[in-house]
Amino acid sequence: MKKAAIITIQAFLCILIFIIASVSKNEPYGAEYHIDKISENSARYCFDNVFKTGSYDIIIHYRALDDKTAYCFESDPANDLKAVDAWFQSSVRGRFSDYSEEKKLSILLNFDTSDLVLDIDNIGEGFSIDSIVVEKNSQMGQIYALRLLLLFVLFDISYLLVKKYRKIRTDRDDRMVASGLVLLIFVSCIPLLFHGLNDTYDVPTHLLRIEGLKEALLSGQLPARIQPIQTYGYGYASSVFYPELFLYLPALLRICSFTIVGAFKLFVVSANIATVLIAYFSFKGLFNKEWAAFCGAVLYTLSPYRIGDVYYRQSVGEYLAYMAFPLIAYAMYLIIKEKSDKAYLYLAIGFTIVLQSHILSVIYVAVGCILAALIYHKEFFRKNVIIQSVKSILFTVMVNLWYIIPFFYYYREEYNSFYDYIQGRGLSVTQLFVVFMYPRINDPYISGIIPYGIGASVLMCLFLVPVFYEKGSRYAKPAVWALICGIVTAFMSTRYFPWDRLAHMGGFLQKLIFNIQFPARMCEPMTICLVVASVIGLLWVEEKYGEYGIIRFILVSAVCVLAYVQSAALTDNVIQKNDMFSMTLMDLDTTLVGIADEYYPKGVTHETLVKRDPYIGTSGEEIHISQYDKTGSNISFFVENKGDEGYIDLPVAYYPGYTSAELPLMKSENGVVCIMVPKKFGGSVNIGYKENILFVFSDFVSVAVMLYGIFIMIRAYGSKHSKKAMGDAGA
Repeated sequence: MKKAAIITIQAFLCILIFIIASVSKNEPYGAEYHIDKISENSARYCFDNVFKTGSYDIIIHYRALDDKTAYCFESDPANDLKAVDAWFQSSVRGRFSDYSEEKKLSILLNFDTSDLVLDIDNIGEGFSIDSIVVEKNSQMGQIYALRLLLLFVLFDISYLLVKKYRKIRTDRDDRMVASGLVLLIFVSCIPLLFHGLNDTYDVPTHLLRIEGLKEALLSGQLPARIQPIQTYGYGYASSVFYPELFLYLPALLRICSFTIVGAFKLFVVSANIATVLIAYFSFKGLFNKEWAAFCGAVLYTLSPYRIGDVYYRQSVGEYLAYMAFPLIAYAMYLIIKEKSDKAYLYLAIGFTIVLQSHILSVIYVAVGCILAALIYHKEFFRKNVIIQSVKSILFTVMVNLWYIIPFFYYYREEYNSFYDYIQGRGLSVTQLFVVFMYPRINDPYISGIIPYGIGASVLMCLFLVPVFYEKGSRYAKPAVWALICGIVTAFMSTRYFPWDRLAHMGGFLQKLIFNIQFPARMCEPMTICLVVASVIGLLWVEEKYGEYGIIRFILVSAVCVLAYVQSAALTDNVIQKNDMFSMTLMDLDTTLVGIADEYYPKGVTHETLVKRDPYIGTSGEEIHISQYDKTGSNISFFVENKGDEGYIDLPVAYYPGYTSAELPLMKSENGVVCIMVPKKFGGSVNIGYKENILFVFSDFVSVAVMLYGIFIMIRAYGSKHSKKAMGDAGA
């Protein structure tokens, strides 16, 4: 009860600070400036006074005949606002519009500076600035509240971990395991300790997704659906078609003014920590031995495919889904063996992690669970087992209804698709067994670019399975089937599996195979299967030579050393062979979407989405726009039509959800948002994204079911500890 009171006070304090900051009004800040002319097409406005730490609105009153002007803020090079690896960052960039007379920029200063400047580039014809007004806003107070909340969360987690460690400090084995897990987490995060990020294939795309998610949240979308900054601000339904729940963490860090690089690094660290802890928890439940669970966590976390995903491809969705596979295996074991009446919650959590990480991985999980049910059909087809299985599916659907409903709702529309045969991108057999590779990562379509494979440590452990196999062992059946499934999925990852022949059969199967894109993705299920078989091999050795304590020590040491050496070699290679870069907001390529512009409205491509202002059609000479402003997914402008009915095509890709209370809104022929302007119309127009009633209903259902699940787990956890305490008292 005391813990709950402390947490409640912490939350109340943060909310209070946030509310106070939110209702605070802007204060005038007497900023003086002078013009330092650079050339005919650019100018620099230098502020003369000192800007104290805080957040400011810079309101620029200007006149323009076109939209060719860009602006950005800079400061003294020693304290650059775009500092590459500082924890916090504030930088602004954008365009002036000929449809507006005022532009408001918000900047955040984490330190005092006397060298703030405003650079104006690509000045077009007729551009001039009348005045610049500076006001101090309340954004910094809101950010302080969010930062305080983060500190409270970190403190609470650290306190619980320290308290847990103090309970096990009397047991040397428990201390060794706890220390080993901390070391494993550290080893898995070593590449993140370097300055900047590795310039690998998918990094810029995911940084743009994080920034787009941040802008969507700031635009009032909760949950986010349309990321407004992609492709010159046309927007992209990334949050509908790609699961992004876990990207809310770095997006919130960005809202707290963390650098985009710093936020991404903390996100990867969190994923590594979650992978280690979930793997250890799951393997401990499966095998009931701490040392075996630790070996499983090492083999799984440092597996070549996962290391390749995290540090070569930066395939965020895949390595997030990767976290859940051991938990799903453990939950299936609990359900089939009827070990717990709450096992369906574990399975639902695992399903949710996968669903909210990587859609394709849902297929692997579904096939794996069905296969497990068939293998253990005698145990599975019983009343309690089937009931728990159905409950896990229903619980998963209800918790994720907020994502599932919009996904299928939007999927009804016509979008661009990606179609290509994939067999030629499969791995060679050599790649599955090679220990050290020197990959090329500049071309994602070349097989062999990334060190996928089984891994030296797993190969060593797999050797123990046939050598120490015992037919009557309780692990015999799972070992054999795990090994068979691992071999089959390994074969499916190669270029020798007939992917193209299957795709030629057409229909759903063809679409599914085309969406897989890379056969190497089959290394995901391969890894969990072979790691399970490997741990069983280690257990058989320990059972046979259990009286010799040195045997267990040798096994654990060999697993750790081999796994570390291989993962260290792979990460060292990517660090040494690839450039390191420190990306800021200035460097984001907003044109990045998918391989073939997938999920853009049908017919819309990079060529049609060009940087421009609204296009006026029909009676264009009689329609005039002014005070045009686009902030995130919200657009406002004043329009006056002195002639017949006309239309305005806005530079916004059309997705269901954009609404306007003033004028009819529709999809234009070229796939953008179109506003119909009746004759003799004059007034303000406001456009924004709004969820329909079905989406809102699904949001509430998901939140309610999630809270119910948390309540059940807390009650079950409390009941378990109460029984344990009573047992200890009775003893």
